[in-house]
Parts: sequence; C-alpha cells; structure tokens
Amino acid sequence: YGICRVSVDGRFTEVNPALAQMLGYPGTAALCEADLGDLYVDPSARAAVLRRHAEGEALVSGVETVWRRRDGTTLPVRLHSREVRGASGAIVYYEAFVKDMEAL
Repeated sequence: YGICRVSVDGRFTEVNPALAQMLGYPGTAALCEADLGDLYVDPSARAAVLRRHAEGEALVSGVETVWRRRDGTTLPVRLHSREVRGASGAIVYYEAFVKDMEAL
C-alpha cells in the first residue's frame, strides 16, 4: 500500500517508498514535489473525495479512480482517506492509503 499525508492545498508532505515506487518516482522526495491534483486522470474524482470530506465524512473509503504515473501511463487505484483536524477544528491535512489495483 502507498501511504501519504497531503496538505489542504493538495501537496504531498509525506509519502512512503511504496507509493513513490508505485507511481514511478525515484524516491519519496521526488514524489513530494508533485502536485496530487496532477496525478488524477479525471480531476473530478479528486474533487468528489474533497467534497465528501467537506460534507462531513471524516473517512472516505473505497474510492476507485485512475492516477497517472510519472511516465504518463495510468494506474487504477483504490483510495481510503481521512481528514486530520487541529485543535481549532479546521482540517490540517489528509492521510490516505492507496491500493494498486493492478497488483491484485
């Protein structure tokens, strides 16, 4: 599984090596330079996940979508994301688990 932490503005702040490898990046630092929004083949899929969080779903599970690897090829994935809120109640970041659906 790929595991990541994503800022509210859509930037990776932490990723595990499995996610970098899954997406064809040479390391975690290189993937952290990528914009998460650019990975979605269909940007409306990311918007739908964010909308579900905004509507009160703290945990969004089982979202199937297609991401784009570094080399431009596509990768079907299943996402599980949760929001992490600070003391004020505002979302501070999101954590996600990403399953490579080709590896089944």
